[in-house]
Amino acid sequence: MPAGRARSAQVLTPKSGHERVVPIVPELATLLTEAVRCKLPAARVVVDEHGGTPTRQGLLARLKALQRRHQLPSRSVHSLRHYFCSALVRGGASLEAVRLLAGHSDLCVTQLYVHATGGDLRDAIATLEGN
Repeated sequence: MPAGRARSAQVLTPKSGHERVVPIVPELATLLTEAVRCKLPAARVVVDEHGGTPTRQGLLARLKALQRRHQLPSRSVHSLRHYFCSALVRGGASLEAVRLLAGHSDLCVTQLYVHATGGDLRDAIATLEGN
């Protein structure tokens, strides 16, 4: 996402019990603002094929079906958090920013979520070529 495209939105109490601010793209901010403004009991931002709130099992089944259809390796929903953290660091985000976005209370936890690829290792070694 290009710099300046995100807008801050507050997330309601996560499992840590601490409120946090998460940047989101303006299009999503508009959708969420409208959903909150309407306050309709049946209004949902994410829905299943019947217009209801998807279950965790339903979401996982859809993810697995998508992976099979596109011949992708089987991954869990939780692995997307690891990818998110790794991609942020790879893109130049600081570990502290990643920690806050992931909602981790300690930087040690964030470090468990960040994984280096072979390309990351090659790029790191390539920085020595100029020295």
